Amino acid sequence: MQRMQPFPFCPDDWARVKDVTIELVNASATDDPSLMASRFVELQAVLGELRAKYGEHPVLLETEADFCDGELESLELYNRALALAEAHQLPKDSIQSSLHACLLRLRRT
Repeated sequence: MQRMQPFPFCPDDWARVKDVTIELVNASATDDPSLMASRFVELQAVLGELRAKYGEHPVLLETEADFCDGELESLELYNRALALAEAHQLPKDSIQSSLHACLLRLRRT
């Protein structure tokens, strides 16, 4: 098994993720569900391109989970990210923290 790097993405590739996530956060401030949905689709497209270039990676799964509208979808993505990080002995603190917060939100509903 090839060793997975903790963060293999080149700066230009990751800048695209940052730009889209900023647009998504700004869209959430407008309280426009259509705009937020379109920005999330855009984020998923960028993450898909990075998956095609770099392969599946915990950072990509975690990033998508961070912006999911549904807690169950986020939970599934965080669990996949955690399993992948553990399998490749990568850092998992932020995944575990996000997973914990997601579980707390689910518990409150």
